[in-house]
Amino acid sequence: MKKKQVKMIFVGLFLGAVGMSLFLLRKNLVQEKKEPVVSPANFVDSKRHALDLLGGLVNHGFRVRDEVWEVSLRPKKMELLQLTLFSGNQYWFAASASLPAQRVKLALYDDAGNPVTLDLWKDDHVVPGARIAGGLLVARSGNYYVGLELLDEEGSAGAVPASLVYAYQ
Repeated sequence: MKKKQVKMIFVGLFLGAVGMSLFLLRKNLVQEKKEPVVSPANFVDSKRHALDLLGGLVNHGFRVRDEVWEVSLRPKKMELLQLTLFSGNQYWFAASASLPAQRVKLALYDDAGNPVTLDLWKDDHVVPGARIAGGLLVARSGNYYVGLELLDEEGSAGAVPASLVYAYQ
């Protein structure tokens, strides 16, 4: 090998090492924002409190659906669940979010995205976290969207486990 080729190889290796060092240094200096982990165990309380809200309706002929919708709520970001509701049936939706949540919004929209009025029950803060329930008598069968939104201020809560259940009659 010629001296010039050996010199070029060493320069290339040196520049590669410097580049890798700068990359690793930058990676260590710039902290990536990591999402908080919401484990399935965190949903236990939210599920229990949501089911407790609908428990009294069973005595009045309502049937609670077996499915529980579990979602991680973030401040000011609505999560939607699509459901098919049938005319003539009365529905009650109950949602609960675990601590540190304090306020949750429950909304219902028709298939065109128009808000549907719910009779709302708001949390009395007997249990920790946030709870809300809403009911309606459906006038028209079709697809509807149930929305849940964490109303707590940005930064006061990261991802918060929440559960939604519903009953019908």
